[in-house]
Amino acid sequence: MPIPAIILKGIYQENKNRIMRLRRTIGPKNLFLMGFVICFMLLSACLAEDSYAIVVCNDSEAVVYSEDFESYDKNLLDFTPIIGDVGISPSGHYFTYKGKTKMILADSGTQCVMQNPNIDYRAWVNATAAEGHSSLHIWAFIAPRQKLDRSEMESRYGYVYPGITPWARKTSGENAHDGGKQWDLFSFDEGRDPNQHYWPRLRDLCQQLKDKNMMLGITVFFGWPKDIRGDLYYHPFYHLNGGPATSREDITHIYSPGTEIHTQAWDDSWPVRKKNQWLWEKLCLKLINETSGYGNVWFDFRDEWSYDTDTNMESHFRHFFMDRGQVWADRSTSANFRVLNGDVPPFGLTPAMKTEGEPYDHNSVRVEVWTRAMAGIHYLLHNDARRPGIMAWDPYIGRDPDDDLGRKYVGYASHFFNTHLNNLDAMVPNNTLVSNGAKCLANPGNEYVVYLPNGGSVILDLSDATGTLNVEWYDPKKGTYYNERPVTGGRSETFISPFRGDVVLHISADTFPPTTVITPTPNEAGWNSVTQVTYSLVLTAVLVLVILIVLRHRKRDHGRR
Repeated sequence: MPIPAIILKGIYQENKNRIMRLRRTIGPKNLFLMGFVICFMLLSACLAEDSYAIVVCNDSEAVVYSEDFESYDKNLLDFTPIIGDVGISPSGHYFTYKGKTKMILADSGTQCVMQNPNIDYRAWVNATAAEGHSSLHIWAFIAPRQKLDRSEMESRYGYVYPGITPWARKTSGENAHDGGKQWDLFSFDEGRDPNQHYWPRLRDLCQQLKDKNMMLGITVFFGWPKDIRGDLYYHPFYHLNGGPATSREDITHIYSPGTEIHTQAWDDSWPVRKKNQWLWEKLCLKLINETSGYGNVWFDFRDEWSYDTDTNMESHFRHFFMDRGQVWADRSTSANFRVLNGDVPPFGLTPAMKTEGEPYDHNSVRVEVWTRAMAGIHYLLHNDARRPGIMAWDPYIGRDPDDDLGRKYVGYASHFFNTHLNNLDAMVPNNTLVSNGAKCLANPGNEYVVYLPNGGSVILDLSDATGTLNVEWYDPKKGTYYNERPVTGGRSETFISPFRGDVVLHISADTFPPTTVITPTPNEAGWNSVTQVTYSLVLTAVLVLVILIVLRHRKRDHGRR
């Protein structure tokens, strides 16, 4: 019997006597009418969401059942790899997307989004789009680090969740380290349901972001085998799980750097690192084939440089991706852009990005994203190491994603740089134009952005400008704009912040773009299906109560007659 039928039967059995008394009170016709109204409202609640998922938790695992499969049929096509809409700007400092210059200031779902299908990625996309993020970022994969018997669980989740990876599990044979079947590394995890399978989930994530005019960054390697006991033992390539690797170095090193081998037929007699290279190349081809048709994806080399820094894979896969028209990031100057996670680097010809690391508290995140952006450095919020973090989009964690002020601050900064500047690509850091430790990004004579970390006042050198200049203040904590009186160029000018705390001063010889700030509606802010249905049930209960009151008064009035 289907799950909904079982639930309804149980409800009827428990409330049979109440239903019969209600039938005698209001009559069978009115009871039928009331039941029809309730069913109609419940059906409307289910159809109001793009996807209605039921999560059933038992002692050992949580399994997601989705009722929305048909909308994913269009994503099952194999796209021919093409050069997408993501590129590098003419100045070489910024990104472009669909021909528009972009600064990537974005939230990162890191490991979690493509690891735990209970994370509501659609709600995440909707909320971050409303906040102004120009891109989102994920890791390609990390296997769940948990035992199905609950003897080991990831502390950030606190329960055994239904983990996924790019590869399917075998249906028979030996068990993996986690107690499930070993991975079949020759079979990708396909299917129709993005809440159960990896590849439809990735395709739909790309589509959802494309619909919002957003990009997606994917960190490809290495699936996080960092800690030997806690991470490596769960990696799909490790021999305990059906793979060929016997050490972490087998995963982070390949057999023939500079020579691709994916066209060769697999041979069980190959050395371990040749087998791993073949598996890695097959995964990379799959990533390119599945995402390039959406045109909004860029790739990053590896998860973290805190282990195996002698890897021989960086140059090999830089050519692998860039030769196939993909935008690629690693630590070299040969990549499309560089990953530099230490101190703020000098402004260079190659765009640079911070992809992970502290700070994590909300206010420090706001200062960090503005400090990086004012230096022309792109920024990803490392959001699996902070609270509420990306895990808050899993309804079983008990956190509210709306409490993540740090994520909102990153979105507000992204909205400012990507929608409110007249010519981002011409903007260059120039702190010699300002006083009091302020930061300045300028196109001298035309446009100036000044960040005051401590508020107060600042002297700005406008000697390169002529004529009247428009002035406004921007509150990075709220994403709101305040008009100021115009000034005349050709000299230095003192500006005093209209409010306390860090603040942004924006000056332009041109008129400012519209100052409409996107405000999320409840649905856009990320209501999940559980919230939607709960809300509808409350409305239904209110409606039923009103019907009963009306019927009771009608019966009372009838008795008086």
